[in-house]
Amino acid sequence: MRILTLGLNSEGRSCLVDEKEVTTDPIIPGVAYTKLFTTTECPPSAPTPGLGKFDDMPLVPGLMEWQVVDLDPYSEGDEPTLATEMHYNNTIELFCVLEGSVHTILDEGALDLKPGDCVAMPGVDHATRAGPAGARVLSISIGLKGAG
Repeated sequence: MRILTLGLNSEGRSCLVDEKEVTTDPIIPGVAYTKLFTTTECPPSAPTPGLGKFDDMPLVPGLMEWQVVDLDPYSEGDEPTLATEMHYNNTIELFCVLEGSVHTILDEGALDLKPGDCVAMPGVDHATRAGPAGARVLSISIGLKGAG
């Protein structure tokens, strides 16, 4: 299992900030855990708006949604959608690939995600394209303040 944290580089372009294998440490007998991502303010602030299209997800800052998202397989011949083209939104997206594969495109490269991969994405430019078998993703979105 990997955790990939996305963010902005010094030029304001979306990029991979950190990638690590998830390991857990015992905290009490029979329980081990690790933090995958934390916020430092409530509600969290949005990063600088991206250059992609703005996806206005109607989440009040600080509130969250927990979702299962099924993605159809992507093909270069498909009509572009907001999800498959570069966009940003006013949420922190925390997601884990459950089935299939996902190709996440950033300003500074792309990530090929497989089952078990977890991503923390705080409102940065990205495009999401499922692999040949599609994908199922478990996602939590947290509304950010000051986006758009």
